[in-house]
Amino acid sequence: MGVLFLLFSAGAVISSLFVGHEVRRYAEEGEEYRLLNHIRQEILVTREQYDQEEKDSKYRKDNHGERDNGYEHLYQSMKQRNQDYIGWLTIPGTLVSYPVVRENEKDYYLNHSFSNKESQAGSIFVPGVIPAFTADNTVIFGHNMKDSSMFGSLKRYKEQDYLESYPWIEIETREGKSRYRIFSVR
Repeated sequence: MGVLFLLFSAGAVISSLFVGHEVRRYAEEGEEYRLLNHIRQEILVTREQYDQEEKDSKYRKDNHGERDNGYEHLYQSMKQRNQDYIGWLTIPGTLVSYPVVRENEKDYYLNHSFSNKESQAGSIFVPGVIPAFTADNTVIFGHNMKDSSMFGSLKRYKEQDYLESYPWIEIETREGKSRYRIFSVR
């Protein structure tokens, strides 16, 4: 009886350690994306404040003499962190607010984060062969995580009320922000 209790206790301790490790790993991976989102928001708010202060001029120009739409700085900042960065995906009303990368090595971003660290959650990515956000259709891949990170919170779109409340997907690229209406959910 004592041996059985000892084995049961050891199994419980090992299981607790494993669960604790997984919870900590999810938290660390989530922290990377929270930091990136904070950087994104800071860049865009700073641009909005600058635009407000410069409202005398019709529009600001960047170093190349072209109109700066406020997203160029975000694009350059994220590109410095990851050369595969192509844009930012946000779905208002969900937890989805992530950088999007173009996959250059097949399946790499299935298990690597934006900072190229091994990650269960991976990254939000588009296949390298498809012109992203310029073709009629762009397929965006991401994991359906149990903790509702990545595309895990999209399950709620099966509820008609939720779909009607949050019908937009937003993509931010260096050219600006585009909005797309969700028209079908499976």
